[in-house]
Amino acid sequence: MEVPAGQGKSRIAAALAYFVLNHSPVQVHLLYPNKGLRKRDEREYAGLFSVLFRTEPKTKSRLHYAHGVSGVKGGGESVLIVDESDEVMFGNLRTFWQMINQPERKVICLTAASDDDYDKGVERKALEAIGFKVYKNSPLRDRTPPTIHQEVDLSDFGVVMEVIQKQRETRGVLVYANGEVLNELKKEAGFELVTPTTEDEELRNMGRKSGGSFRVKLISKLYGARGLDYRAPGNPLGICLLVLSACMSWREFL
Repeated sequence: MEVPAGQGKSRIAAALAYFVLNHSPVQVHLLYPNKGLRKRDEREYAGLFSVLFRTEPKTKSRLHYAHGVSGVKGGGESVLIVDESDEVMFGNLRTFWQMINQPERKVICLTAASDDDYDKGVERKALEAIGFKVYKNSPLRDRTPPTIHQEVDLSDFGVVMEVIQKQRETRGVLVYANGEVLNELKKEAGFELVTPTTEDEELRNMGRKSGGSFRVKLISKLYGARGLDYRAPGNPLGICLLVLSACMSWREFL
């Protein structure tokens, strides 16, 4: 199912898991692309599932969280709910197919972009080959690449810092970087690396100032680009995204 960014994929996944646990005897697996997103949803929806566990204690042993395409253990009758499914699936398509190709396993995938939007591309053909149907929960087309408002030569670290400091005067700044660039940015006072332990509330309130300036958050290929909810309520300028390193796809920033 395609769910546009910011419209509640994780809530849909939790609601589906709750429904299946409450109305059938099967195992339910919630699968994520990385440990950080898995831990976030475990925290976020612990209260929801505790209600079910109190009234139906046996359901607790049937709910399983996992991350990574090889993270799902066990067989038998089960429902697999995959968040950020394009990353999980296309990261290792052969292993993904082996995991889902079980007669007693039903699979529900959630993503903002099920493929790269290229009719003749490998991803579209892969979805057709494994027999997946794509459903859209919204008429909104949220699959176009993010608009680039400005291109700057950022090969000079001094220029990078000038751009960040200028932007943070009016809005929160999210910086995607890897390697040595990321290491240098982590040394700067007030620049915060997003990790699995970063509070969701911080990310959803990047419109707030900290120490007189707007927040600067650092993300990388390891964590932070997918599945997290960055917002700046109350600031009409929103958030400035600076991409300082190459990435696999524009979908990293949906």
